[in-house]
Amino acid sequence: MPQEEAEPHAAALGIAFQLTNFLRDVGEDLDRGRVYLPSDLLAAYGVDRDRLRWSRLTGSRDSRITSAMRAAADVTRRVCREAEPGIALLDPTSSPCIRTAFVLYRDILDVIEAEG
Repeated sequence: MPQEEAEPHAAALGIAFQLTNFLRDVGEDLDRGRVYLPSDLLAAYGVDRDRLRWSRLTGSRDSRITSAMRAAADVTRRVCREAEPGIALLDPTSSPCIRTAFVLYRDILDVIEAEG
């Protein structure tokens, strides 16, 4: 397998995993004073750090936040689609492990979306 063929898929996989972590950990990150979601994406939906904190502190839902999170999940799913073909390019001894991680992270996105 030519390394050049696999590299963009591997990079996309790393990005997809990290974006999933950002989505999964929004509340925990807010508690630590951090926001890793792209500010331009949040701003496109009228969401800022203060709105996120308000939602976290009050437990109140806000349709703008939900829309921004869905958009971030959509971006993450697009990156996942870029990554997936690269799994077949991996050595057969490592591809099952990476495939499992890929499926688990995709399932995390499903849970995030299902929970709104």
